[in-house]
Amino acid sequence: MGVEASPKILVIGDVRGNFNQAFRKVNFAFSKHNNLDVFFLGHFLPETVTAEIIQDLEEQSKKLSCPVNIVLCSDEYSALDKRGQIGDLIFFLTGLNSVRTTSDINVVYWSEYLPDESKEVSDELNNSINGLMAAQCDILLTNSSPLNVYNLCVEPEGAIRGNYFIARLAKFLKPRYHFAPNPDVFYQRQPYRNHNVLSQRDAYQTRFVSIAGVDNPGKQKWAFFFGFDAKGDNSSTDCPYPAEMFAQRENVTRKREIDSIRFSTDTSQDSNSQERKKPRQSLEENCWFCLKSPKFEKHLVIYINDNDTFYLALAKGGVVEDNILIVTVEHHECGARFSPELQQDFLQLQEKVTNYFKYIGKSVVYFERNYNQFHFIMQVVPVNPNVERNLIPTFFKHLDSMQTRLSADRLKNGHTLWKVMKSQHHSYLYIEFPTGEKFLVPLRTSQFPINFGRELLCDPAVLNLPENVEWRTCIRSEEEERAARDEIKQQFMAFIS
Repeated sequence: MGVEASPKILVIGDVRGNFNQAFRKVNFAFSKHNNLDVFFLGHFLPETVTAEIIQDLEEQSKKLSCPVNIVLCSDEYSALDKRGQIGDLIFFLTGLNSVRTTSDINVVYWSEYLPDESKEVSDELNNSINGLMAAQCDILLTNSSPLNVYNLCVEPEGAIRGNYFIARLAKFLKPRYHFAPNPDVFYQRQPYRNHNVLSQRDAYQTRFVSIAGVDNPGKQKWAFFFGFDAKGDNSSTDCPYPAEMFAQRENVTRKREIDSIRFSTDTSQDSNSQERKKPRQSLEENCWFCLKSPKFEKHLVIYINDNDTFYLALAKGGVVEDNILIVTVEHHECGARFSPELQQDFLQLQEKVTNYFKYIGKSVVYFERNYNQFHFIMQVVPVNPNVERNLIPTFFKHLDSMQTRLSADRLKNGHTLWKVMKSQHHSYLYIEFPTGEKFLVPLRTSQFPINFGRELLCDPAVLNLPENVEWRTCIRSEEEERAARDEIKQQFMAFIS
């Protein structure tokens, strides 16, 4: 048998215990194309799972010719005693996560069965969405249909209403293919566009396919076999999930979280009030700067802007006592990827911060180091105006002293980080001096010191604080941090009011 050059995908709907019939389809497909990835969706097990059913599955697995991946909902996963696989060729995919095939196709799956919106899963979705968006989603597999997917096209008879959270996931990920099971109906929707034709860059179209169950009474198609490609289709429709479908609901949820911080009188970490559920360590759970993270320290927050897009916080282990941070409320990788709306909000907040420090007799250096960064953080370090003239020469002195030769690009008047980085994707150090001069250092090496900004500012010609280069040596007690935060917050709020 020859090797098939292009990858092939086989997606199968509800099996409900018809293992022999389903696996025969897999073996037939593999006999034609040995570069094959197989995925099962929907209810894989029968309603009642007995020891005999498990034994039958184990026996049938021995007849498989290739590995298969089963997107298994939590109830069925429990019925199988949470086994990760059966035999050498059956693998279970659970939760909301992603996997790459041997052909380097990125597959995102959500195994939970969500027939309606009675099950609240927004936390699971919010905790995972940014990590999943880090790479282009080629195929999205969900065990429930998305809400409103049949907008702007002919709705098939027997269509399932769908779920809001599945629609939200599809809207964010913009997959090239999206598959969901429907016990009795096979339907291939017209492809839909993931961009506004007149105002946005072209994005991949999405093909949504509803797959019927094995041995369904209407003899509908229950196995979808295709060669992966990303060609466009002239008959495509607009996206069936308009922005306003999500806006009100998401704003209410986010507002509730932010207000709990903005108006909290006791911002201490109350670990006894609620047990934090940790089904798996998501990107946000490990991020110190995400409001939902167990590691987020509310007592450092100074201010949240009116649009709830940025907050100011006291820097932990700051270079100086009033070293603060400008941080995005949502999970954004870096400043260079800001939308126009975020750019505007950032500039407005930065102007307030600059004017505040000027009011108390200090100049400000801003810098952002984006290298393997997952959450935008702009360092804000006040300095004495008398050392302004030393800043740029000291910056170049430290840059020239590095073993790896790096260049600093001075941004022209009127140019911004977003304009310069618009078509580039490399890491960078961005620094802005009190004189208004801005520099961008492209980082194409991991050898760039993480403390470069601190080393520059702690130099004898600037702050003359060599002992403060390492942030851990500058950590204060929580009581001291609260006192410092309260003092800055009182002064800042009085200034901007």
